Amino acid sequence: YQRRVRVIEVRQTAGSTAGASSGDFHVYKNQRRAEATRLARMEAVKRKSEEQSAFDARRAQIKAVEDRKTAKKAAKRKRAKENAKLAKRKAADPNAVTEPARKAGPAKE
Repeated sequence: YQRRVRVIEVRQTAGSTAGASSGDFHVYKNQRRAEATRLARMEAVKRKSEEQSAFDARRAQIKAVEDRKTAKKAAKRKRAKENAKLAKRKAADPNAVTEPARKAGPAKE
């Protein structure tokens, strides 16, 4: 969503040059100050938006890495738990044919 930029038209551009009355200078200075403030505010909003998008991208990248690590550790805990169950069953019945849980990997042909 983009906001439309409101352009302030400055009609009294005489400034403090010869031929301008003393009242026109103050009008010009006020309009110039208002325009400078508006432009500074637009720049601040743009900078903040860019910083936020960079932060969000970095945060998503870190979260993806953390999720991969968490999944890997969970799989390791699950394998260990299954192997412990198998060892317990094997201890109870030494003639049982059991195979330990293995790391999931590419299928070998």
